[in-house]
Amino acid sequence: LRNADIPNDTLVLPLAAGGRLVFKKVDKLGQRTSGFGKLNACHAALVVRDEDFVPNYKRMFAGLPDWELDEKRNFINPGADLPPRTARHGSPAGAKFFDVAGRGDDWYDWDSNQFHFFGGAPVNGSMVDYEPHSMEFHVEEILKALGKA
Repeated sequence: LRNADIPNDTLVLPLAAGGRLVFKKVDKLGQRTSGFGKLNACHAALVVRDEDFVPNYKRMFAGLPDWELDEKRNFINPGADLPPRTARHGSPAGAKFFDVAGRGDDWYDWDSNQFHFFGGAPVNGSMVDYEPHSMEFHVEEILKALGKA
């Protein structure tokens, strides 16, 4: 996807149902990257409809253990035998989610690839264009769903 609003150092790959993979070329990894995956911090923020945001996390919590993430580490040995798991996202929103839900909003697969959900409302009935909604948008719904309201 290429348009005047996307900088030349950014590659956007549209996916079915409105998802996007976004790659940004950088000279040095910044604080937004955790350095925990095989590809040293690549992760996917998967956009889901707002009404699916909390139910998806509830299913995730029911099926995966939470991980005691040591934020001082900067890399996981790619040969480490770690199961799929959830962990606190390194952002302020991730810390807030953890405080509210008591669980991490990131999840890792068996290869330590990192993912998290991001809420969205369709524009004109389609998720190709959507209004983005971060963790803060969903805090009250999370509290209710987890019986903490």
